[in-house]
Amino acid sequence: MLPAFQQFAEDLARDGIRDIVVMGMGGATQGIYTYLQAFGARAEGSAFVLPNGMRVHILDTTSPRAHAIDVSLDLERTVFIFSSKAGGVPEGNANFTYYWAKAKAQFGEAAGRQFVAITDPGFPLDKQAADLKFRAVFHSKVDVGGRFSALSTEMLVFAALLGIDTPRLLANVRERMTPWLRSVTPVEDNPAARIAAVLEALRRQGYDKVAFLTSEPLAAFTPWVEQLLSESLGKDGQGILPTSGEGYDPALAASGFYADRVFVRIRRAQDPLIDLDPSLPVIDIVLPSELSLGELFYLWEHV
Repeated sequence: MLPAFQQFAEDLARDGIRDIVVMGMGGATQGIYTYLQAFGARAEGSAFVLPNGMRVHILDTTSPRAHAIDVSLDLERTVFIFSSKAGGVPEGNANFTYYWAKAKAQFGEAAGRQFVAITDPGFPLDKQAADLKFRAVFHSKVDVGGRFSALSTEMLVFAALLGIDTPRLLANVRERMTPWLRSVTPVEDNPAARIAAVLEALRRQGYDKVAFLTSEPLAAFTPWVEQLLSESLGKDGQGILPTSGEGYDPALAASGFYADRVFVRIRRAQDPLIDLDPSLPVIDIVLPSELSLGELFYLWEHV
């Protein structure tokens, strides 16, 4: 599929596409923010400007305020990407219906040329995309849930648009991460198992919250991993609660506010270290390069 994603990116550039509007919710869009921020897309208002000049707008809400982007869109130079595992998410469908009506009014039967679907094969959105003659349909894997899709079709399409070396990104994961999934690998050599064991041991000591602190280029990783943990844990009253957007305040640390928190500190090798009170439990993760982002996703999907 990687060559198809690369060809798609080249086709959009060749056709003069200036804006990409992403319609989806949760796992279908959350990882996109991380890729965009980590690989140099520039924030411009509510949009992200890619290195090639295209603008990406992510509509993961039905708020009327989100449609303020309409005034800047030239529909002839806009592609709408509807990303949904089955196509049944109300918010995504509402946004699709809204923009389909606009495109149909301008382009008639050719309106489908402005739309792309990322969905599971054989599901309603897949059929709808075929019936309406979408520009392209990319199939996601049925057995990979949305929150685990950071290295699947939903995100790799955008990695190609960013010009990321996706074969190398995935090769790094295969070479450095998958060996510890073999049954003969001692559990102490499995980084995901080690982190999970530390979190569980600390939870039993009263540290039932986990706070993520990242360097600025990785800031969008935090909401992605918080969603992953929130949706995956919390069974039978045994979960760990990820806290959102708290940051770190020395005054709060001195007051004991963080007494029930484990901190996970994530940065690239070239980024400065975020200082914390030495009495707080901390898990440190350092990424050797930008392309290590794939390994970070893979690690936490297994934690």
